[in-house]
Amino acid sequence: MYNHREGFKLFGDLNVQYKDSNHRGDSRKWARFKVYDLVEGVETTERTVRYDENGVGSFDLRFRGERFNFQSAPGANTAADDWPIVYVCGNGMECREGICGGPVEEPEVEMCPTAANVQLNRGQSLRGAQGMLTKDDLPNLLGDETFTNSKGESTAVQRLYFKADDTAFMDFMESDDDVEADFLLFRDNKELANYTVEFEGGIRSDIEDENGRADPNGLYLDDFKGRTLTLLGKDYKVFSARRYQAGDRLTANVRLKFVADESSENILEGESKDIEYGGNTYTVTVTFMDENRSRISVNGEMTDMLMEGETYTLAADGKTLVLADHLYQSYAGGVHSVTVYIADDVFEIKDTMGRRIRNEELKVSDETIDGALVKITGYEDDGDVIIQKISIAMTTQDDYYVPVGGKLSENQDLDERQLLFTNNWDIKLAAVRGDVAHLQIGEVCGNEQPLIQGAIANE
Repeated sequence: MYNHREGFKLFGDLNVQYKDSNHRGDSRKWARFKVYDLVEGVETTERTVRYDENGVGSFDLRFRGERFNFQSAPGANTAADDWPIVYVCGNGMECREGICGGPVEEPEVEMCPTAANVQLNRGQSLRGAQGMLTKDDLPNLLGDETFTNSKGESTAVQRLYFKADDTAFMDFMESDDDVEADFLLFRDNKELANYTVEFEGGIRSDIEDENGRADPNGLYLDDFKGRTLTLLGKDYKVFSARRYQAGDRLTANVRLKFVADESSENILEGESKDIEYGGNTYTVTVTFMDENRSRISVNGEMTDMLMEGETYTLAADGKTLVLADHLYQSYAGGVHSVTVYIADDVFEIKDTMGRRIRNEELKVSDETIDGALVKITGYEDDGDVIIQKISIAMTTQDDYYVPVGGKLSENQDLDERQLLFTNNWDIKLAAVRGDVAHLQIGEVCGNEQPLIQGAIANE
């Protein structure tokens, strides 16, 4: 242990020099140090240590493969120019109240029963440790599901892939906010995860025209409509299923729209009904209908003219109104009605690329999610569309630094949380033990405080 007021040499190679401090008048008292590598003759780093309420500040420094723990406290005098007292402990020891001792005994890392518990070595990518998760790792989120419609049944097999080598790794680093600590880093413009659901034998729908008649040039896939598909542990209902063009056997060429946890009513033209959703009441009135379109009032807010399968985001609270069905019988006495959903969780996937080498982006409510690329694999056969696989590639839009105890979904640089498809899963850096990171992937546990503290805010 070294206790010095001006500068000191550590094992002949390391020199720490006090630079400046503020010990009074500022509630955020601090001292600044420079660390030099005497062998190389260069400055290694500069650290600003902020004192806690007990007047102690500390930081770790990795130097030639060894970790040194520094602890600093203001000197005995209260003068602003008083030299701080500095303690340094090497050989992996911890400095506690000026005494070097063995490493702090840390509690055992508890396993999270609803998540995949993955360990990474320092600097190792997530792909290198666990490149794929299956139902064996996450039975609640990635369990096999059954899709059923009038064309038959298919087992839906789900997987979550981590394919990039140079991202999703833990190390001691400085974040974009000038904080130095252990972080799990997802690099900008890298695929952070890829979700796939593959249908054994494919799922099928007749190709029909707007009147429900078989038509190889039709755009309607009503055998998919109204069916439920479970994705990452969440039940979604298909409220719209259509094609974009005819005759392309290379892709499924479809647009599917999904809704979860909705409240709904069937409402006649001119009629009002209350829909209860999320503890609120929405008075919904169908004010106008023609053969193709409807206009609806929700608590006095008027929607645009909507066609079947379209949505509208309510200005009042951001909830989504879905026009799921539109029935207009044009003869005398015919029924004019719509089926309306109120929901939070509405998304659209489509693959319209045909022979073009391009994927479409995921759309949530009325917002396109940057970096969430959709691919639907399938083909046409004898008047049917067959979907074999749906995949969502989630690509970062910035550097995401996840601190110990933090979650990827809470990262301030993750502008669109919907990038994590379905928002029903997460990645948490639960703990760091020496050079091993403990991750939770899936339905992560708890909001407990980080198990390792001590990030240093640099000036």
